[in-house]
Amino acid sequence: MAWLNMKKSKSDSPVIVPKTLEVDKFSPEFKTNSQLKNARLNAKDFEALKQAYDNCCATCGAQEGETSSRYGNTIIKLQQGHMDPHKDGNDMKNIIPQCQYCNRAYLQDFTFDEKGRVHAITSVEPVKRANETVQDKVYNWLKSKEKNNEAEKQKTN
Repeated sequence: MAWLNMKKSKSDSPVIVPKTLEVDKFSPEFKTNSQLKNARLNAKDFEALKQAYDNCCATCGAQEGETSSRYGNTIIKLQQGHMDPHKDGNDMKNIIPQCQYCNRAYLQDFTFDEKGRVHAITSVEPVKRANETVQDKVYNWLKSKEKNNEAEKQKTN
């Protein structure tokens, strides 16, 4: 156990004491969730990506640099949105251009396809924020799914 130090006590029996961790010396491959989330494409690559999307938000279609009455007549600015917020952010395959409103609204609660459409829910937070009717629908769907899974298990046994 390399992380332990052996010391002698006054009674000459060894005492195991953990080594102190050197937190500032992580492996170069180690990335925290925050580092992954905050990773970005360089400006040149992001400009090319925005052009591929005609300088529009992949999610809502708002045009960069124009005002949008949908968002209170503010000027649209495209940001680097993650298709999957739990994967590396500086991979071109994981970035889509999103306006500041879509990027903020979806946070880490959803994954998207390359066209900016919601692909999956990655968090329970949207359900928590939903009204009681939506929460009941989700609960009933999960309950029926569990019954179907149990029925499938009984068929295989």
